[in-house]
Amino acid sequence: MSHKTVICFAIWTSFWSALFNHFYTVYFGSFGVPWIMFVCMAIYFGMGGAPKQVPGMILSAFCGLAWGQFDFILINFFGSTCHMSAEMASFVAILVGTAITMYIHIKLLGATPLGFMPFIFAGVCLTFSQGGSNVAGLAFTLFVGIILAMICGLGLTYCTKKFDTPQITK
Repeated sequence: MSHKTVICFAIWTSFWSALFNHFYTVYFGSFGVPWIMFVCMAIYFGMGGAPKQVPGMILSAFCGLAWGQFDFILINFFGSTCHMSAEMASFVAILVGTAITMYIHIKLLGATPLGFMPFIFAGVCLTFSQGGSNVAGLAFTLFVGIILAMICGLGLTYCTKKFDTPQITK
């Protein structure tokens, strides 16, 4: 990436991140999880995300929220019904819940819009970060974060096309 590309991309990403964060905190501050937008950016760029994948990424993130709730149901089941300690109930629930989630979304749904495992894991772990509550806040913020990541990715594509030549690779 050329020097100009990095500067262009940094300014583009900083602007959109600041703008999204500002509107989020002003209008949706009660959700209290603006940092999730930046988790979405890390996953999007780490996966080499493309705009055409965004609907599937959003749906996968929402599936992750549902699986996170399922994990809490399993924890409560193993804890109360099977009389396991909280630690053992969590261990067994995560073992079972994660195995089921991965099999379904990799083997059965891997070639569908519900096959973006990194966003499914994000939905699950972010559900845990909120103790199983704030589902609306998580869903909204994941949605907005993935849109922000796409906008930033479009900026990277533009800056790369404008400033990089085939000779400039580093």
